[in-house]
Parts: sequence; C-alpha cells; structure tokens
Amino acid sequence: MVNTMIGASIFGLPALIAARLGKWSPLGFLVAFAGISIIAACMAEVASQFRRPAGRTSMRKWRRPISCYSERLADVAERIAAVSAVANLFIIY
Repeated sequence: MVNTMIGASIFGLPALIAARLGKWSPLGFLVAFAGISIIAACMAEVASQFRRPAGRTSMRKWRRPISCYSERLADVAERIAAVSAVANLFIIY
C-alpha cells in the first residue's frame, strides 16, 4: 500500500507543486529532496545496526499482543490512506 501512495504522489504531486509554486517549483523539489534525504539517511543508519533482516513477522515473536494489535490497526489505517490518496488524485484529475 505504501507503493500505491508513492505512485499517486509521483503522478499527482508535480502538478500540484507546479500550480502552487509556479516558476519556483524546481526549488521546491530540491528542498523536499533534502528533507527526505535526511530521513532516508537516518533510516539507513538504524538499519545498519542489525545483522539480518527482521520484518514484521519475525518481530512478532517477542512482542506483546497489544503491540501486534496496534500494528494491525496501523496496517488498516495505511491501506485506507493509500486508497484515499489514489481516489483523491482521480477526483483532482
């Protein structure tokens, strides 16, 4: 579902930025790139601290049931947000 939101952003975001920023839109993209690069670097640093990949299923072994419930709730919210983003993009176009 994250891929859905990213795909909607790739097609919808440039048009919105160009409409709002006008001739300054390339600078807006560079500023956004800088911010996202910082976040990606932090995530890469944290990921480098682990020797083997540990996805959600392997981490559930040692988590409490309430955290698994909240994780599922976050999954549902992510799916709803992804579908909403794509629907919003269709409405805009």
